[in-house]
Parts: sequence; structure tokens; C-alpha cells
Amino acid sequence: MNEKDVIKKLSPLKDVTPSPQRIKRMKNKIFMEIDGKNTQTKGIPHYDNYKNLQRWQYATFIVLILIIGIFSLPSVKKSIQPLVYSTRIALADNHYEKTKLVFEEAQMEFNSINDANITSYQEVMATTGTTNEYISRLHLQGEKGKYTSEQCKKLYQQYAFYLSTLNKHLRQVKQHKYEAEVLKYQQQAQARLAYYKS
Repeated sequence: MNEKDVIKKLSPLKDVTPSPQRIKRMKNKIFMEIDGKNTQTKGIPHYDNYKNLQRWQYATFIVLILIIGIFSLPSVKKSIQPLVYSTRIALADNHYEKTKLVFEEAQMEFNSINDANITSYQEVMATTGTTNEYISRLHLQGEKGKYTSEQCKKLYQQYAFYLSTLNKHLRQVKQHKYEAEVLKYQQQAQARLAYYKS
């Protein structure tokens, strides 16, 4: 076969053009060979990746709803509440703010007391004892830039009223074993309040 015959046989191949998909695949292959990665397809979202992203979004949403649901249950709220207060107390700026938070926790415990459950009285007495410890360390004259003596006095008045209410409740439900402790706290609070009258 001579050269002319070969050219004749190959001339019809000039008219054959590859499809656009074939050209694209060829280009991608060339780019991969040049720099080791497919730069042409970079940044083009694929349908499979989009579907996976949607699945993750749905799963995240469902998990979030479940967590919110669990934490909104009263029993879970009650068990997490001490942790929340402990964190807030630890992060409070000064002793007055810490004392207010401890007192708030004691009031919350008292308001949610269950007369049929003896452990709820133990929890109330524990938070009341902590409040008494914090409040007895307050500087009655206040601390400059932190709190005033007027704020201190108001907190002591609220605490004295709380103790009085707690003591009445304990007498009504015949929880006499806690009365002496509350009476001791009342006497301490009255002695501290006397500071403001002098």
C-alpha cells in the first residue's frame, strides 16, 4: 500500500467530530494529566453531593428538635437547673450578684416544693443554707463600683421575709426538724438588718 492509498483511506476521518461530552471528557483528562487534578470540574455542585447535604440538614434539624424537646420536659429542667445556677454563680461579677443568684435558686426550690416528697424539703434547706452562707459574707456598707449598702439592705429584707414564709410553711406541714435551722437563719438576718437601723 502506497502513501496515496493511506491518505485516501484516512481522509473520511477528517469529517468525523466527537460529541461535546466526549470533548469535555478529553479536556478533563488532559487537565488531570497536566496538574494532577481536575480543575475544570472544581466548584461545580454534583447532584449526589447536594442530596447528601440535604440529608445532613434534615438530620441536624431533627436532632435539634429532639434536644429542645428533651430539655423542655419538667423533670429534665429540674435536674439541669442546679447546673445552670452553678454556672451563672461562677460567672457573676461580684459577691452581691452571686448572693442574688443563690437566693433566687432557693426561692425557686421553695416555690416548687412538693409536700409529699421529703427530699424536696432537703433541697430547699440545702439552697437556703447556701444562701445564708453567701448573704452572711456580704459587706453591709457595699463595695464601691460593685453594689451599694441600699441594695444590700433590700436583699436582706427580702431574705428575712423569705425565711419567715419558709418557717410558717414548715410549721403548717409539720416539718419540725428544719424549724430550728430556719430560726437560726432568721436571727442572723435580723441581727444584720439591725445594722441599718443604727
